[in-house]
Amino acid sequence: MREEDNNNNPDMENPHLDCPGVETPTQINTNKQNTNKQIDKDDKTKISSFFIEEDHNILTLELINNGYIKETDTQIFYYDKLFDELLKENSYKDLIQIVHYIVSRVVKRNFKDEDDNIIENKFGYFKNAINANINKLNNEIDDLWKDDYDWLNDNLGKCYLAIDNSKVLGVIMGVLRSYDEYDYLDNKCPRCGVITELVVSKTAKGKGIGKLLISKMEEYFKSINCEYITVDVFAYNAKGIKFYEKEGYHTRGLIDIKNISKEHINYKCLIANKEMIIKKWDEEIKKHNNSELWTNFKEQSLRNINTRIVYMGLLGDEIIAEATAVVSSDDLDMQNKEGLVDAKKAYLTAFRTNK
Repeated sequence: MREEDNNNNPDMENPHLDCPGVETPTQINTNKQNTNKQIDKDDKTKISSFFIEEDHNILTLELINNGYIKETDTQIFYYDKLFDELLKENSYKDLIQIVHYIVSRVVKRNFKDEDDNIIENKFGYFKNAINANINKLNNEIDDLWKDDYDWLNDNLGKCYLAIDNSKVLGVIMGVLRSYDEYDYLDNKCPRCGVITELVVSKTAKGKGIGKLLISKMEEYFKSINCEYITVDVFAYNAKGIKFYEKEGYHTRGLIDIKNISKEHINYKCLIANKEMIIKKWDEEIKKHNNSELWTNFKEQSLRNINTRIVYMGLLGDEIIAEATAVVSSDDLDMQNKEGLVDAKKAYLTAFRTNK
């Protein structure tokens, strides 16, 4: 177990350097039409209707947890591959700091770049940004993440890594809870530690790494005289809740949420009929400049209308999302379908959302 040192870490003082003009996103993605084809052909067949956390790099999960990408992002495996390559030559400690540095600034700017343009290619932007920061890190520019370290230090925080043969298996971060003057009006306000991050690599799941990290953090909180420890767990994270319960944690409060936005009220998801399928394909064909490839996709879809199920998400009258699955082995155009589709299994072939 290694405790992270909060001193002498590189920084980039100018916010525009989170993605300097070393390589623009368009240089990575010079042909959007071809890239879309490749994603439709390859990546979309990999996306399960259920997000499986263990299938992804621990740093990709950080991007999801911090709001840079969603679990349904069609390029999620590109991020996995990028991080797998970067971890061969860079430490997890450096990379997670860079990730937090980039993402916090992009989210704060509402996903606009330094010139106030909407970031359309998020993967290309992120790849440029992280490589640029790594270059600056290697050039020994000081104090890159001063704000983040100040936050840890100001709140008596600690960060521990679980490491085996120089490979990071997990990380935990925690701080001392701070109270304001209003808290003291109606609360006892005991000294309390807060676990802010606990992530375990997919290759280390079930090996006691999470328990080891929790134990180490609890040890630290005891040493600074905390009476309690709290941690926020997403309500649908059944595995996470079960894990914390085994470690002696229990639910004290629940936050109920209701979406009352106009967009939510007008949104609906339904199984598409033939008319809707034709409408959606015509939109895609037009979007791709009457491409012959997309015209063929439409023809395939219509001749297999009885062997595929199509769900569409509608916002008002606009189709904003679509997912297609092959539900019968009688499908005329699906390749390598042996064993993938039967009475109990369907095969997700496409998932698209509007920008």
